[in-house]
Amino acid sequence: MEITNADVVRLANALSVKCSLNIIVDDKTQCSSDLLLSLYYAIMGELPTGVLSDCITEESKVHNVACVIDTLANEYLHVDLSHLSPELIIKGDTITLYNMLEILDGVLEFMLEQISSNGDSG
Repeated sequence: MEITNADVVRLANALSVKCSLNIIVDDKTQCSSDLLLSLYYAIMGELPTGVLSDCITEESKVHNVACVIDTLANEYLHVDLSHLSPELIIKGDTITLYNMLEILDGVLEFMLEQISSNGDSG
């Protein structure tokens, strides 16, 4: 299956709705470091360590995406996510963006299942 701009937009909007964010993505170019940080925060309840505020430069945006990837890889998923290049995400690479959003979607689903099962047991 070839991943398209429309696939990225569809997944970004689905995640935005699931996370109750008032963000509508019309094009993959809107899948910025700010969007990824907003999604991460909505899912995890905190920002990853080392995030820079007021990101204007491409370098600072790459840094923040790297913080998201590294935190997910090292603190939560305990898997190698080196196939996700922060630089490619910031440059709008369709496949890399889709993979990043898919991972966030998977983490969200896991968290919701945990909340649901904890609610059922108590």
